[in-house]
Amino acid sequence: MRWGKVEITGGFLLVLAFLYYMDNRLLLAGVAACILHELGHLAAISACGGAVTKLRLSAVGAEMVLDRKQMLSYGRELFCTLAGPCVNLTLALIGGWLGASVWAGLNLVLGCFQLLPVLPLDGGRAFYLLLCILIGEESAMTISAMLGRVLSVGLVAAGTAQAVHTRGNFTLLLVGIWIFSAFGKQKGLSTSV
Repeated sequence: MRWGKVEITGGFLLVLAFLYYMDNRLLLAGVAACILHELGHLAAISACGGAVTKLRLSAVGAEMVLDRKQMLSYGRELFCTLAGPCVNLTLALIGGWLGASVWAGLNLVLGCFQLLPVLPLDGGRAFYLLLCILIGEESAMTISAMLGRVLSVGLVAAGTAQAVHTRGNFTLLLVGIWIFSAFGKQKGLSTSV
């Protein structure tokens, strides 16, 4: 389904329906935290002189594709990548200060999760961009890919152990599988945030 520059996949709608089924009370706050996260990216991209040509919402998250005519330097793209998690961590601090513990918790979890150094998460992208600055694009991709595979397999193993130990808590296992399956879908690393 397309709406201007926004593309919404069936997988995204399926995940949304599943989350509604699991806990509809938290869904609205979670969606608001995710929207504010993406608005953080958009504000930073705009401030750095970039432009988004497409926003794709899928089962594995949101992907922004930058206009190739307005490419950003590695440093600026790093800033734009970290803007989303910074918004969530700031909202977590504000929520904690105001006593809104659920809001603070949702934003803290989202911000910290996005900072994991594995692609396609923001932390993996930031790690990749930082390596590009330090050692070049080819070596950065090799190291990022290696770290991503190790961490995603580690999350699947830890999730499996947790599911066995708790006799049914599959949350970490599902996150590990999601990251493992999303890892190979990264395209155009120098143009998406």
